[in-house]
Amino acid sequence: MIDGVQHYIGASPCEQMAAVYRNGLLNRIAETGGLSPVAIMSDSEIVGNQMTVSATYRLVEQVALSNLRATLLIYEDNVYWCCGYGGQDIWQHTTRDLYDQNIVLQSFNDEVTVEHTFTLGGGWDPAEMHAVVYLQDTASKEMIQVQKVGYGSVFDYSLWFDNRMDSVPEGTGMATFMATIVNLSDQSDTFTLAPGAAFGDWTVDFLVCGDNTPYSGPHDIVLAPEEMCQITIRVHTDGAVEVRDGSFLITSFATGREQETALQVYNGSYSILLVDDDGSRADEVPFLNALDALGLLYVTYDISAEGASPSFGAMKDFDYILWHHSYWGQAVPLSESDVANLMNYLDNDGSLFLTSQLYLNNPLGAPEFITDYLGIASYTLDANYLQVEGVPGDDIGDGLSLPLEYVYNSLAKGDVVEPGPNAIVNMLDPNNDPVCIAHDLPDGGKSVFMAFPYNTISETDPDPNNTVTVLRRILDWLEPQVPADVAEGEVALFSSRIEGARPNPFNPRTEISIRLSNAGAAGPVELSIHDLEGRRVAGLVDGTMRAGAHTVTWTGLSDRGTPVQSGVYFVRASNPAGKASR
Repeated sequence: MIDGVQHYIGASPCEQMAAVYRNGLLNRIAETGGLSPVAIMSDSEIVGNQMTVSATYRLVEQVALSNLRATLLIYEDNVYWCCGYGGQDIWQHTTRDLYDQNIVLQSFNDEVTVEHTFTLGGGWDPAEMHAVVYLQDTASKEMIQVQKVGYGSVFDYSLWFDNRMDSVPEGTGMATFMATIVNLSDQSDTFTLAPGAAFGDWTVDFLVCGDNTPYSGPHDIVLAPEEMCQITIRVHTDGAVEVRDGSFLITSFATGREQETALQVYNGSYSILLVDDDGSRADEVPFLNALDALGLLYVTYDISAEGASPSFGAMKDFDYILWHHSYWGQAVPLSESDVANLMNYLDNDGSLFLTSQLYLNNPLGAPEFITDYLGIASYTLDANYLQVEGVPGDDIGDGLSLPLEYVYNSLAKGDVVEPGPNAIVNMLDPNNDPVCIAHDLPDGGKSVFMAFPYNTISETDPDPNNTVTVLRRILDWLEPQVPADVAEGEVALFSSRIEGARPNPFNPRTEISIRLSNAGAAGPVELSIHDLEGRRVAGLVDGTMRAGAHTVTWTGLSDRGTPVQSGVYFVRASNPAGKASR
């Protein structure tokens, strides 16, 4: 188990499995960015035959964590035991005892200290005793953070990124990454910020702490205890259609700790993640061929090879998620955690294309995923159709006539899906029942659910009745709509977008991140806070702003200067290129 979430079986031949394990480790680091939302400060002391271990766990990002269990584990090195497996006499990292305790971390900067005194057994060598402390989600088994005691004796700073991937679909533009640094120590500290690994010949600059001056080389900032600063990193691209990797560096003067965060830019294409959920089959090939024919940039996540489904962290920054099931029954059904991750992805304005004739047979997870996220009001299983017709005039279905090609017709188990209030029908079976629907979520995000396998559509039939045209139409519909007054070549995703707020929930203040295109900055910009009834609570911006990334602070005060009540609020942005709320 890697971090408790990726599962691999086997260790022979060693060379092959070593490569698999290494790939799993690299994937886990990639999906988390090598970052944890929890910092640990630990210590241990041995007096006589008593070993006391303590660990303080602090939540350094505003994220939702639950089912947390803190564990203190002591182990001994250089243990002599003759003659063990394979004739081994000296044993390392021999677990001697452990103590665990459930803890709760709910809000940013919450911390809990766990301490326990162990009695050392006879024959244990105090000079060879060590400790490891860790934090685990007992429901998902995910390891949240681990530390060898003695390595991390101070809290220095926390750095988190709202996104570690960005796309510039039009090419020759600007990718933007939003990060927040917080001084966790009880003393002021100086932090050096600088671009790290280069994005080839693309130039990089960054804005810090609300200052609109761009820096392209090392720059120092001073933060008081618990003070935070938002950083906007900008990568200026050219016309190359490719994915490039780079990084950003932050170093603490007080501790010398340097943190390098890997960043990725998709240029000339939206970013696409294809989730291959067909067991060991190759049913994803029609997807790959269509994406290649459309000239799009993508990566494939093979659930069978990875040993686990993609986490929310692995999906959240992609513009599109394409998730396909095989019709052979080898696919892994969407689990409760898969459903939760996809709901979270759609809540963050994601675009999902899910194709499956299996999921509705045994739906797991929150039932609202079906109704509120996929837009399905009701469904009928196993309608067994072999022909699909497009709905005339529909953006996706117009003019389609698709014979479905199964290896055996007995495998045709497609379902019928009735649309909810915000969904539209794209395709019909021979009985005029809906089999593919598109859903525009009221609070952002879009989904298309195809109740039959995409790979049963012909790859070679004339347009529009082939996999390439069908996928292009689906991606076009899922793409954010371009307002009429946005200049040709611009994309709505960049025209008016609220990136998010950090921290969230917050007390006493939060930093709201927005981005504007040239069209969005061509006239008045308004940013305001509203309650659940839609009533305006506070105005934050009312005037002109330059194109690019901005951060605006809300301190929880109304227009009258009084603190608002605790609760849920919406931020609304409007500019000449459109409107957005979150």
